[in-house]
Amino acid sequence: TIGVVASENPATLKFSVQIVDTEKKAELNLSVVNEARLALEAPVLAIIADGQNDLSVNVSARDANNGVMASVNGKVTIGVSDPLMGEVIEKEIQLAGGQGSFHFKAGKKSGKVLLSALSGAIDPGTLELRLLPGPPAKIGLTADSDILPTVAGSQVQISAMLFDTN
Repeated sequence: TIGVVASENPATLKFSVQIVDTEKKAELNLSVVNEARLALEAPVLAIIADGQNDLSVNVSARDANNGVMASVNGKVTIGVSDPLMGEVIEKEIQLAGGQGSFHFKAGKKSGKVLLSALSGAIDPGTLELRLLPGPPAKIGLTADSDILPTVAGSQVQISAMLFDTN
């Protein structure tokens, strides 16, 4: 086991070991980066909370200049702030070339939900989605009275109500 201390300058460190008089060897690349973070992106930031909508979310490892860090190939753990709002289909993904993706399936509860990505030494990333109520499943009318007298100035209050699928 050896310890490695990073400098303040971005670089790629290459390590290799080989057993003497054999062809057996191993190699390892480490990236030294400034302000590495995970970024989450989706084609839309609002979907209908109908229990069926599925959204693909992209994850990428980014450097201080917002460039994709193609040398990052680690595991990323994906989370959701409220399981009633929806579920993450892939709870863990593997970045390849600094990028990966996962699917979020909306629940039936509307509101804001926060998706998160965590991976070792890289700063975590988050994405806020809005889950919107579904289209009205039913419409109703009510009145404060069933009778409207024929007297001038008589009034009845009528209300319309929309009910969503949830």
